[in-house]
Amino acid sequence: MPRFNLLRCAATVAVVTVALLSPAVLPAADVPFNEQTVDSTFGGPTGIYIADFNGDGLNDIVGSAADSSDIAWWENDGGDPIGWTKQTVAASFGGACFVYAEDVDGDLDTDILGAAWARAQIAWWSNEGGDPVVWTKQIVANGYTQAHEVYACDLDKDGDVDILGASAGLGHITWWRNDGGDPIVWTTQTIDSVCPGARSMRPDDFDGDGDMDVASAALVSGDISWYRNDGGDPIVWTEFLVDGAFNMAHMLRIGDMDGDDDPDIVGTSFGFNQIAYYENQGGDPVVWVKRVVTSELGGAQTGYPADIDNDGDMDILGAGYASGDVIWCENEVSAPGGWIKHDLDLEFPGAWPGCADDIDGDGATDLVVAGNHVDRIKLWLNTSLAGVPADGSGDRREVTAVLHFRNSPNPFNPATQISFELDSASEASVAVYDTVGRRVRTLRSGPAAAGVHSVEWDGKNAAGEDVSAGVYFCRIAVAGHVESRSMTLLR
Repeated sequence: MPRFNLLRCAATVAVVTVALLSPAVLPAADVPFNEQTVDSTFGGPTGIYIADFNGDGLNDIVGSAADSSDIAWWENDGGDPIGWTKQTVAASFGGACFVYAEDVDGDLDTDILGAAWARAQIAWWSNEGGDPVVWTKQIVANGYTQAHEVYACDLDKDGDVDILGASAGLGHITWWRNDGGDPIVWTTQTIDSVCPGARSMRPDDFDGDGDMDVASAALVSGDISWYRNDGGDPIVWTEFLVDGAFNMAHMLRIGDMDGDDDPDIVGTSFGFNQIAYYENQGGDPVVWVKRVVTSELGGAQTGYPADIDNDGDMDILGAGYASGDVIWCENEVSAPGGWIKHDLDLEFPGAWPGCADDIDGDGATDLVVAGNHVDRIKLWLNTSLAGVPADGSGDRREVTAVLHFRNSPNPFNPATQISFELDSASEASVAVYDTVGRRVRTLRSGPAAAGVHSVEWDGKNAAGEDVSAGVYFCRIAVAGHVESRSMTLLR
């Protein structure tokens, strides 16, 4: 249903074509996972994110819980199996609804951001270091009714980290400009004041003009929209409707799902039991084509894009709140637009939320999903890169092993040194990707002798331009397999 933002020009509705696919269901053993429980007493989890909070090079987990009003993080001890130590960040963050992590204050460690539904608040906690880590709370906004989601990025590209929020109660999509200072001073600017039941938002450069636009999901209206950044101070936003009938639109994320280097929009529809993505076709305004990934995920609330099977394209982690299903959908490049659904757990009550990243440092993407109804956080460790599978004769294939793959410093500004060691000579490529899977720059490609190698990334893209602050992934491809590490660039 078309709608109009009274503060700006009327929205222009892009053409939406629905391509409904019926994915095949295959056993999850196609990618082997080792299932573990991180916590079974976290009261009503609502948010999950993965980041390194204590600077030890291992990814930890942070979560929010609405029933207990907690924000906590679990320290990864690097063992096998991994041991987790829970540490509380905030014990009375009323109706804690969402959590995210970013270096907000530019001091080279990872801070935590949260949205509190009952307290109507957006806040962040400064990581002060220490063992255990000390956290200092700073409030960004009060009276942000039914605060549902929070995100951090350099929206105006001025070199510091801004904050985005979605208020279900107000129907607002908001950004808070970081004006510096200690404590940081925030200037509130509204992107959309008519986003009924706002649930989710994410930024990216959707029209390729070099600045950051924003997309949103509105549960009450079922709208998926994007807002074109037209510049100015304050920024002028022009709204375009992507889909006006995505019943009970919930989670929205960004990923390059078709490999064309344009950011696509991945969304979940609670009412349609659906994960879909909107393929960015370019144009002015951008034209979007809807591609349904699955319509069999009861009360779909999680649709998280990530390369789960290590084949270079973006798959999707899915979780259904009503059905209790945890799945991942494989992007089948041999049949364009085709998806293969893999079941991980079909009896995980209130499955939501979910996130994906490399937890154990083996280069494979692991999956973390919470069971909101059972107070549980579970981890599926992707073991596909832990060893080389046997061939038909049962003999193990000899391949080059990648040893000690890391970058330092991390976070970094202006440059980081990427090092790796090979146990035998091989072709090796090292490239940097952004969070939606687009290649930013190839750092090296070609033969590599056995031994230690090092290459520097100076925070520039292939055209020699400085890229924005944020999280990037360094990916090394050797002897038919791929490993990746996350890197945080500061400005």
